[in-house]
Amino acid sequence: MDAAVIIIMFLTIAVVIAIAIGANDETMAPLYGSRILNMKQILILAAIFAILGAILLGGGCC
Repeated sequence: MDAAVIIIMFLTIAVVIAIAIGANDETMAPLYGSRILNMKQILILAAIFAILGAILLGGGCC
Protein backbone atom coordinates (compact mmCIF):
# COMPACT_ATOMS: atom_id res chain seq x y z
CA MET A 1 0.00 0.00 0.00
CA ASP A 2 1.07 3.53 -0.68
CA ALA A 3 2.08 5.55 2.38
CA ALA A 4 -0.42 8.30 1.53
CA VAL A 5 -3.29 5.80 1.56
CA ILE A 6 -2.24 4.49 4.97
CA ILE A 7 -1.97 8.02 6.37
CA ILE A 8 -5.42 8.92 5.04
CA MET A 9 -6.88 5.74 6.54
CA PHE A 10 -5.36 6.46 9.96
CA LEU A 11 -6.48 10.10 9.88
CA THR A 12 -10.01 9.03 9.00
CA ILE A 13 -10.08 6.53 11.86
CA ALA A 14 -8.65 9.15 14.24
CA VAL A 15 -11.36 11.65 13.30
CA VAL A 16 -14.11 9.07 13.80
CA ILE A 17 -12.74 8.10 17.21
CA ALA A 18 -12.35 11.77 18.21
CA ILE A 19 -15.97 12.41 17.24
CA ALA A 20 -17.08 9.36 19.22
CA ILE A 21 -15.13 10.47 22.30
CA GLY A 22 -16.51 13.98 22.07
CA ALA A 23 -20.06 12.86 21.39
CA ASN A 24 -20.98 13.25 25.05
CA ASP A 25 -21.71 16.96 25.34
CA GLU A 26 -22.98 17.02 28.91
CA THR A 27 -19.89 18.83 30.16
CA MET A 28 -20.31 21.77 27.78
CA ALA A 29 -24.12 22.02 27.80
CA PRO A 30 -24.32 24.27 30.88
CA LEU A 31 -21.90 26.73 29.29
CA TYR A 32 -24.07 26.97 26.21
CA GLY A 33 -27.35 26.97 28.09
CA SER A 34 -26.29 29.83 30.33
CA ARG A 35 -24.96 31.72 27.30
CA ILE A 36 -21.46 31.99 28.75
CA LEU A 37 -19.94 30.65 25.51
CA ASN A 38 -21.30 30.34 22.00
CA MET A 39 -21.27 27.11 19.99
CA LYS A 40 -18.05 27.94 18.11
CA GLN A 41 -16.16 28.55 21.35
CA ILE A 42 -17.51 25.34 22.87
CA LEU A 43 -16.49 23.29 19.83
CA ILE A 44 -12.97 24.75 19.93
CA LEU A 45 -12.62 24.01 23.66
CA ALA A 46 -14.00 20.50 23.27
CA ALA A 47 -11.60 19.76 20.41
CA ILE A 48 -8.62 21.07 22.38
CA PHE A 49 -9.49 19.05 25.49
CA ALA A 50 -10.24 15.88 23.51
CA ILE A 51 -6.86 16.08 21.78
CA LEU A 52 -5.02 16.89 25.03
CA GLY A 53 -6.77 14.03 26.81
CA ALA A 54 -5.84 11.58 24.09
CA ILE A 55 -2.22 12.72 24.05
CA LEU A 56 -1.62 13.09 27.78
CA LEU A 57 -3.77 10.26 29.14
CA GLY A 58 -3.81 7.82 26.25
CA GLY A 59 -0.42 6.26 26.89
CA GLY A 60 -1.80 3.46 29.02
CA CYS A 61 -3.97 2.00 26.28
CA CYS A 62 -1.21 1.09 23.82
